[in-house]
Amino acid sequence: MTLQRWRAVLGYGGLVPFVSLALLVWLTPQPVARFLVAMQLAYGAMILCFVGAVHWGRSLGPDTGRVGVATLVWSVLPSLWACLALLLSYSNRLGLIMIAAGLVLAWLLDRFVLFKAEREADWLADFMRLRARLSAVAVLCLLTTLASPASA
Repeated sequence: MTLQRWRAVLGYGGLVPFVSLALLVWLTPQPVARFLVAMQLAYGAMILCFVGAVHWGRSLGPDTGRVGVATLVWSVLPSLWACLALLLSYSNRLGLIMIAAGLVLAWLLDRFVLFKAEREADWLADFMRLRARLSAVAVLCLLTTLASPASA
């Protein structure tokens, strides 16, 4: 199996917790559902950290000339945003909104700003298409969880 295929398999596999928790939060009794909301928030925060770490990893590769200090600084901001969302999780609703917004913002920055130097690379087009689908499903699941009575 190619590396591109592995990325897709593992990426879609990473959606299983998002989708499962978004469904289960609607199907379980309130005390359990509230715990599932907290799990969704925590998982979303971990994924947001991972999205930022992509850029940290880019700074370690052989072609680091394309990665500037601003990109390296950006690589840690999703983690700080996720941490803030978890610290403010006295309101799961606020935390879910923050994580969903962080995923959207990270995708927008990656799509239109941070990968500018590699726009012509074949791997980038595949990666950004995959990333768009994964981010869209993750955000949809976070918003589905947010809409549940258990998120209040």
